[in-house]
Amino acid sequence: MTPILRKLLIFILQFIPLFLLFFVLYLVVLPVYEPILLSTANSVTKRMSPATGIESRRSGEWEGYSFSLEQGRQVLRGWTRSTTHLVLLSLALLPALLLSTPAPYLTRLRLLAIGVPLVFLSHVVWVIILTRGVMCLRETPGTFYCLWALRAAYASGQFTAAALWALLTWRYWFPDMLATRVAPPGTGADTRTG
Repeated sequence: MTPILRKLLIFILQFIPLFLLFFVLYLVVLPVYEPILLSTANSVTKRMSPATGIESRRSGEWEGYSFSLEQGRQVLRGWTRSTTHLVLLSLALLPALLLSTPAPYLTRLRLLAIGVPLVFLSHVVWVIILTRGVMCLRETPGTFYCLWALRAAYASGQFTAAALWALLTWRYWFPDMLATRVAPPGTGADTRTG
């Protein structure tokens, strides 16, 4: 078995139980996480023109709204619980990916400490994109970039986790790429370290 296949097999065997564990933790943490996330995103969108925001209902659904002095508060759109789970899934997915990475255990914990705040920031951005995308469609129905922004927000829970994981861990999958360095100018050869 090649080293990369061995790494991949170990990764898969670690990832499955870790993802199940983090998904359960995600469901436990979500009632605390959502209000913090939405209030952070709303602190930005309420300063935009027109002001928008998202509130979480007791059922777990989100309701987007806009506010103006002339028209008051108007409901823009609601999002079902399954849609909000799609947007926030990276909160369960990224920790499992990082802790399954073929790296020393302390390095995995360090990556987790970097990755979780990045996931929070990405969620803030995607919630802002949700409200602004809906507002954009209301002002210019059928606009391609408005539709694209909403579709990207709905899929963000998967591709944000994958992108952050790839960005943070590629060097542990391909250490030989780091072992090669270019020789100083004038020597005419590459050197290998390690």
